[in-house]
Amino acid sequence: MMKKNFLLNCLIYLFLANNCLANLQTDSVDIDYLIQNNILIKTRDGATISAIVVQKKGQTKPLPVVFQFTIYVRDTGRDLESLKELADNGYVAVIAYTRGKRFSPDEIWPYEHDANDAYDVIDWISKQPWCNGSIAMFGGSYNGFTQWAAAKKLHRALKTIVPYVANRPGMGLPMENNIFINPNYEWSFYVSNNKYLDNKVGNDRKRFRKMQNRWWQTGAAYKDLDKIDGTPNRLFQRWISHPSYDKYWQNMAPYKDEFAQITIPILSIDGYYNDSQNSGLYYLKEHYKYNPKAEHYLIIGPYSHFGAQKKGQKIINGYSVDANALIDTKKITYQWLDYILKDGEKPKILKDKINYQVMDANQWRSASSVQNMSNHTLKFYL
Repeated sequence: MMKKNFLLNCLIYLFLANNCLANLQTDSVDIDYLIQNNILIKTRDGATISAIVVQKKGQTKPLPVVFQFTIYVRDTGRDLESLKELADNGYVAVIAYTRGKRFSPDEIWPYEHDANDAYDVIDWISKQPWCNGSIAMFGGSYNGFTQWAAAKKLHRALKTIVPYVANRPGMGLPMENNIFINPNYEWSFYVSNNKYLDNKVGNDRKRFRKMQNRWWQTGAAYKDLDKIDGTPNRLFQRWISHPSYDKYWQNMAPYKDEFAQITIPILSIDGYYNDSQNSGLYYLKEHYKYNPKAEHYLIIGPYSHFGAQKKGQKIINGYSVDANALIDTKKITYQWLDYILKDGEKPKILKDKINYQVMDANQWRSASSVQNMSNHTLKFYL
């Protein structure tokens, strides 16, 4: 009898503990911020998007909203700090996680639903009492792509985007020039093995080096890469079933004439050493091609994929970066957001549409187009 009572008490304790934890996840207690961290947003096709909203406490009037849309769930660390920083700068801050991530019960398919889902999240934000009707987006890499995905289905409330080192599915990854890039093989497990991030698998360099070496040694077909690895990879198989830039990839971000309807001001930030630079500059060039009057600015300098998203790096690939190249990307982003959403001053670095750091000259120059960055060009024929 005592044993039964003990087990019953244990079950009651576990129930109460779990119930308390669930309640704590509803709204976090913070002295300075109102944090709503388990918001679920329904999409038009019935999927669920998990989101967090952070506001400064005591804020009574509607404000412009800055929205980040990402597949990388770091909700108790980096994400929350970013949201608080936005709130400190006079915005309502929202981060939403792509379909299937965090509290979303749906399947995880990177890239595929982000255009439609971004529209639905923006629509939901625009109808909230704390939103004044103006929404901006910013962020890098995958988060840069999701901004362009949102621009493909442009919502009237989206006033600007600030993509850093944006990737372009089907053109920069998981393939470039129709050649598949192996790091995306392991990335697929990193983002899809669970609702957050599988850091253990993502950091298992030994496993993936072994896989690649075995593939080279055996001469096996590329589609059998996951057989060599010993783990089925559904995302990899999905991607390699579309070896050309077909409708599957075209549906993910603006394509051809769709750039013409993107009339909002845009600030792009990229780097000479960014391995996805061709994607970021593709968006810029196509935007100007189909909309010659586009208000699209570029800042580019000696930055890597990650350096362009923060304050650069003093040393990159053995090169000592000029002091004036080490700009504060986040600070410039806030200046841009204030310029567009609060009638603030335009960032001083934006002298013309294209703003680029001249390596070893310790100076910035500006041009009206990418073509006008150089004094002359030299073509090489292969």
